[in-house]
Amino acid sequence: MSGRLHRAQAALEFALVMPILLLLIFGVLDAGRVVVAAISLNNAAREGARYAALDLTSGGCPSTCQSDVRAVVTNAALGVDTAQIRPFTVTVSAQNVVGVALSYPFSAATPLVGSALG
Repeated sequence: MSGRLHRAQAALEFALVMPILLLLIFGVLDAGRVVVAAISLNNAAREGARYAALDLTSGGCPSTCQSDVRAVVTNAALGVDTAQIRPFTVTVSAQNVVGVALSYPFSAATPLVGSALG
C-alpha cells in the first residue's frame, strides 16, 4: 500500500508543478523572441538611417528616401516578418539629421504570458 501512495503523491506533485514549469519555460522563450525582434528592428532602423544619411549627401534624399530606406530596412530586418513592420517613417531635419521609426506588433506564443506583457 505504501508504494501506491508514493506513486499517487508523485503524480499529484507533478500535476501541480508542471503548469508552473511550462509557464516559466514559455515565458523565457517569449522573452527571448522579444529581445531578438527588438535587436533586429533596431539594427534595421540603424541601417536605414545610415543609407538615408549617405543618400542625403549625394542629393537623392528626401525625394526617394522613403521607398529606398524601406527596401534597406526590409533586407536588414532578420528574424521578424517584414510585412508586419507598421508605421514606417523617415524624417530629415533642417540640420540633415535622419531618423527612421519602426513599429512591429509582437504576439506571445503563450496566451497567459501575452496577457501579462500587455
